[in-house]
Amino acid sequence: MAYFKETIPDMIDKHKKMIKECLKVMGDKIQADLADDKMHNVIKSKRMAAETVEWSAKEIDRLEIELNEDDSAKDKKPTNFSERLAN
Repeated sequence: MAYFKETIPDMIDKHKKMIKECLKVMGDKIQADLADDKMHNVIKSKRMAAETVEWSAKEIDRLEIELNEDDSAKDKKPTNFSERLAN
């Protein structure tokens, strides 16, 4: 787990760079003279970029929580339903 925590800052940095690139894709103007199939692909890529931005932003939040979490103070609660019922 220690190596994972070491890589979190790099992962956050890469996510931020990816978000910037996706936002560029989302903001690019769509050419009016595109064929229907190409227009469809452009719109799909913009939607995918928007979804990636949302996912990546949430992932940054999750990673920051993981990074700031104190392992020694972690409560060792059962993580799944069957473990909770067994106790």
